[in-house]
Amino acid sequence: MRKTALAAITLSALALAACTSDNVGDDNTPGAVAQQDQGAVGSQVDNQAYGGSDDQEIEADVDQALLDAAGTSDWADAEEGWAGHVMGTDVNVSTLLIDTNLDPNDGDAVETAEQIGNEAASALEGERAAEQLTKITVSYNDGRGAYTQQINGS
Repeated sequence: MRKTALAAITLSALALAACTSDNVGDDNTPGAVAQQDQGAVGSQVDNQAYGGSDDQEIEADVDQALLDAAGTSDWADAEEGWAGHVMGTDVNVSTLLIDTNLDPNDGDAVETAEQIGNEAASALEGERAAEQLTKITVSYNDGRGAYTQQINGS
């Protein structure tokens, strides 16, 4: 009985080791995923349609489109309306992250975050740089998400 239990434990350990090995891309490893398949849904494939650009170039173009819509050249200069709450933007694969100065304890913060998301979505309609984006997330001043909106038919 002890030998049977020991054999079962040994086989389980070997199976676990095979599944968690660093043989990424090795077709002989059960459950292995080829290295080149990693991120295929993300920025590499999507950015090929944007001329092979990376997230930083797309982020710069998206940020400029939003600044143009806000009528300012820099977020620090924006003082009125929805743009007055925006501290900056970031693109992470297919998500536009909009950092704000919104206080989560402010009663109007959720409505303001929604307005910022809607204004951003409107400003990005038809922009080539925004084609890869599937959602816009507006965050509070502490980094937590305040509002998320799906865009581009996702």
